[in-house]
Amino acid sequence: MTSTQRKLERARYFLRRAKNTANDYDAFIPNINAFVANLNSVWGIVTNEFSSIPEFNEWYDPKEHELFALPVVKFFREKRRLTEHIKPFEAEKDEKSFYTSFED
Repeated sequence: MTSTQRKLERARYFLRRAKNTANDYDAFIPNINAFVANLNSVWGIVTNEFSSIPEFNEWYDPKEHELFALPVVKFFREKRRLTEHIKPFEAEKDEKSFYTSFED
């Protein structure tokens, strides 16, 4: 298993935990926070793991701009920025259903 796969598995683990604790706000918040943090760190792990492969860089450089332009990616990157640098993680009621709608 690659480092990228391990990191994705960790994100999936916390997403499942968040789904299972969606009705308990105090349990939900640390799990969804861990999901967002792990999910966002995948980008760095991917580039670190595969940047020595020229074909990867040829594919990833333009693809990165496409990926980062996706609304869902923007949402999670901004959520992580806020929770890491501005204020603790909070989830509004409508956000909770958004998070728990993802397939793990």
